[in-house]
Amino acid sequence: MRYVLIFVFILFSFNSAYTDGGSPKPVGLGFIIGEPSGFHAKFRLSNRNDIDAMLGFDFDEWIFLHADYLWNFPISSSADLGVYVGPGVFIASHTGDHYSDEHHHDTRFGPQGVFGLRIILGNQFDIFGEAQLRMNIIDDTDINVHGGLGAHIFF
Repeated sequence: MRYVLIFVFILFSFNSAYTDGGSPKPVGLGFIIGEPSGFHAKFRLSNRNDIDAMLGFDFDEWIFLHADYLWNFPISSSADLGVYVGPGVFIASHTGDHYSDEHHHDTRFGPQGVFGLRIILGNQFDIFGEAQLRMNIIDDTDINVHGGLGAHIFF
């Protein structure tokens, strides 16, 4: 609980540093529902760039953590509708016991690319849909596609 309070304090300390009137405030906290589902955060660096992070799970007993550096591209002239794209990394850990024999590792790591569509609702909310293309390089080498729909509240 102490770490959660410290994290929230740090997030609110960024509030006045980057806010400009017409764009979303600098820190967005929310959720994503999909494969995987979980908590999602977005940190605005500028009108063109964000960093996002997700802590989630799927129904095959995997826990995921990922972070991405994003470039934003407005689609409409009002800049309320846009796409984003960027590189990132992920780590996944299996929490069940059917992968724990000596032939399987229960942690995966690798690069990912993300593509998303975002609708900004005022300067307080957004909704988004995104897909991630992930390449496992630890345990074995394979490529997976993940994604989901989500929303943020900006502070």
